[in-house]
Amino acid sequence: MKYYKTQNSSGYSLIELIFVIVILGVAAVGLLPMFGQALSSAQQISEMHQGQMLAQEAMSQIVADRWGDVGFTGVVAQEKQIDIGGPLLFEQIVEVQGGVYNSFNSSLSCSGSPYNNENYKCVIIKIKIASEEALLVRRWTILAR
Repeated sequence: MKYYKTQNSSGYSLIELIFVIVILGVAAVGLLPMFGQALSSAQQISEMHQGQMLAQEAMSQIVADRWGDVGFTGVVAQEKQIDIGGPLLFEQIVEVQGGVYNSFNSSLSCSGSPYNNENYKCVIIKIKIASEEALLVRRWTILAR
């Protein structure tokens, strides 16, 4: 009678490999929605950042104009669309309201009424995506003559 030596296999069987591939595939399918949410969240953060930069630029321009040749009366309401070269078109809305000085507690506030050539102006800058209604950014300040 002959005895044959059995060889020790040092690899994995085909069934083991298929089993591992199936488990990894199920795990990957479960993670796909998380990747989609992460991409959507990153896009929203990018839009918010761009909106904040546009609002800051608009506010800086208004303050510079107020001290420049245009002067205090040049701070007026406006609305314009801004194309920064990307896929989005932004809309910038500048509202100007009357500012109110409260001498009792030395504070300034916005009156909510249209600007009426007083000594204070409340400037509100709103940035939104042109095709949407929701605001990305809202900044405001009060300017004194």
